[in-house]
Amino acid sequence: MEEGKLLYAIILDRGGEESGNGGEGSLSHSSPFDPLYKITGIDDAPLEIIPYRDLAAVVSSIDLGRFGQACPGRGDRPVAPTEEEERLREDLVRYQQVNLSLLQHHPVVPMRFGFTARDREHVKEVLEKTYLQLRTLLKKFAGKVELIVQVSWSLPKILQAIAAQGETLLQAEETTRGQRAMTSEQRAVEIGRRLFTAAEVRKKEMTAVIHASLSLWAMDASEGPLKTFNPSLPLEGEGRGRGCVERIFNCSYLVEKEYEPLFDATIEQLSTRYQPYITFSYIGPLPAYSFTTIEFNRGNFEVIDRARQTLALPEQASLEDLTAAYHRLAPTCHPDRHPQDPLAGERFRAITHAYEVLETYCRSLQNFLGEAPPYSFAQEQVERTFTVKEKREGSSL
Repeated sequence: MEEGKLLYAIILDRGGEESGNGGEGSLSHSSPFDPLYKITGIDDAPLEIIPYRDLAAVVSSIDLGRFGQACPGRGDRPVAPTEEEERLREDLVRYQQVNLSLLQHHPVVPMRFGFTARDREHVKEVLEKTYLQLRTLLKKFAGKVELIVQVSWSLPKILQAIAAQGETLLQAEETTRGQRAMTSEQRAVEIGRRLFTAAEVRKKEMTAVIHASLSLWAMDASEGPLKTFNPSLPLEGEGRGRGCVERIFNCSYLVEKEYEPLFDATIEQLSTRYQPYITFSYIGPLPAYSFTTIEFNRGNFEVIDRARQTLALPEQASLEDLTAAYHRLAPTCHPDRHPQDPLAGERFRAITHAYEVLETYCRSLQNFLGEAPPYSFAQEQVERTFTVKEKREGSSL
């Protein structure tokens, strides 16, 4: 067992901010541990505060090999959880409980579930290298919470409602003049096709109204997956509602706490408006999991080196060299240019992924270490670098 530190979240350390001493005398040095944080971490490990300037990381001790297991569930097929998967779910619940406790009293930047560091000094290095991004996010999240709205519907009920309304879709047109009329079987198929087309239109109309109504009270929004399990988000079943046949809407909203009652009232109005065809599941308030727009990890030489070789780059290169290599190689395997090559898409994705990896790495060297081009891909350099990636996935506003 190799012991390290598991990071839960970054908070604003007011004591360090006011004294200018990086946390000395602040809550990070209170003894016993501040009553606010009576909850313990994973494996009931005591929580620790590690300060850097006016920031503080909330951590606990952990076996660094703890999170090598797969997440529960495989695709859309429910499976009986293994012992390791069940433990992972328990760990995720505790991780969420810690962050929810912090959210009651602090702006919180939640860390990616399972993010670990070697020791306290390594944690401080994380804070140092990402200070500006973290400080910006803490300012953005102050006084705000994430609210997740998921909507499900019963397709049979929707189809029955459309049919009951006697819409023109049920009047399938006969074939054009000079051709035979459709058989009863063909007519049934045509009616079914039109019903499902109408249902899809109805879905788009309803979700558009829902999103527009909720966006009135939100500072930002981020669309989430409809089916896949995401360990960064709360567990299924923790919302205010019950699921139906098919999820048709999943969106997170960043809402100021003072507007939360208005957001809640809008949910109630929408739920009443669309009963009994759709069901709302409402999760929150939560830390801003979906709006933490940076990802950072310790440099992985094997990943960086494989990406460098994919783009045929030397051991040193600039961002301009990287872009030129991508533009030189991408057309050689773009699926649109090589429709007869079944492997073209796979090669194109590999080149694109390599470009994204190396661009993140080079910009991290530029922004956080102040390195000037050309940037080194040597193992020593890679392993001392945190790769920091700005992300913005699924924004709806």
